[in-house]
Amino acid sequence: MGATVAVAFLPWKTGFLKKIAVMAVFVFLANLPDAPVPWWGHTRYDISHSIFVNGLLAAAVAVPLAFYLRSRRVAGAGTLVAGGALAWLSHLLLDTFYNHGKGLAVFWPFGSGRVALPVPWFKTLNGHPLLPQIDAYTARLYLIEMAFYGTLFALALVIRWLIERRFSRRTAAG
Repeated sequence: MGATVAVAFLPWKTGFLKKIAVMAVFVFLANLPDAPVPWWGHTRYDISHSIFVNGLLAAAVAVPLAFYLRSRRVAGAGTLVAGGALAWLSHLLLDTFYNHGKGLAVFWPFGSGRVALPVPWFKTLNGHPLLPQIDAYTARLYLIEMAFYGTLFALALVIRWLIERRFSRRTAAG
């Protein structure tokens, strides 16, 4: 999902290698709530998947980064930083789609309510998330995710290409 958000938020005139680098950073940001560090990730799902905790952390990173990039006159700095924050926070929404029966404690520490919007074909992996058991079940889960998220990515690329094509025609026409 991070790469899909990057496609939407990249500045118009961005070189290929820079696009790949931004996509990689956005993919990293989109997976931060699952980072395997103490008191975070799947060991403390309530903390690492709280909208308040992630919003505060995203703001703590985004605000100084936006000022730094603007001081360096990076084109589209604000848009890139906003997109990175959106990629980070998109993880929370997408995790509510998984059918694991727990729901997401997005309101921690201010509330104990959980949000669950399960999509029947999104299931969770068995075992350790970084070292999943390789079997037919896992392969099926990965294929489903690739089909879903790959389609979103392809759709974002097509929409971006159509917009850029239309924009370039207008500027060429005068």
